Amino acid sequence: MATQAQLAQSALASFRTIDHDARSSAQADLTRPQVSSVTALSLEFVATPEAVREVYSAIPREINAGLRGVAGFAGSLTMISDQESRLVTVITFWTGDDRMWHSDRNAQWVRKLTLPYLDRCLRLQTFHAFLPAASTLVDAFSGKSLLQLSKASSGGDARRIG
Repeated sequence: MATQAQLAQSALASFRTIDHDARSSAQADLTRPQVSSVTALSLEFVATPEAVREVYSAIPREINAGLRGVAGFAGSLTMISDQESRLVTVITFWTGDDRMWHSDRNAQWVRKLTLPYLDRCLRLQTFHAFLPAASTLVDAFSGKSLLQLSKASSGGDARRIG
């Protein structure tokens, strides 16, 4: 079973891939209108009552293991509502020239990976994702504090908030 640290490292690696792809795309031609270099496939569902305790670790593990090595797959994000623990959103990220095609082609596979935990599927949809803050997310997942990030962006004159 994957530990929280292993899951965090997996998420960090995913965001690094997304960040690299987004930076490469942005640096290619700054005069061109911004076009999304990431496609996000979102699956919203209600988990079974029996699966509530498992979804925290099982869903990220199942999605990342099931899609590892699939062309265009750049990682995933699992969110569980703080108001209703059975309400789950899984977002898979897809990059590359054929990102829409790969996302569409694997949508049912993503749904099948969540099937053991799924009580009712609420929505499955695709988004063009714009991630201007991907670098900040990479820094946040790597353990840099808000103070360090503030100092770096303001030239060293930052005050700690909170």
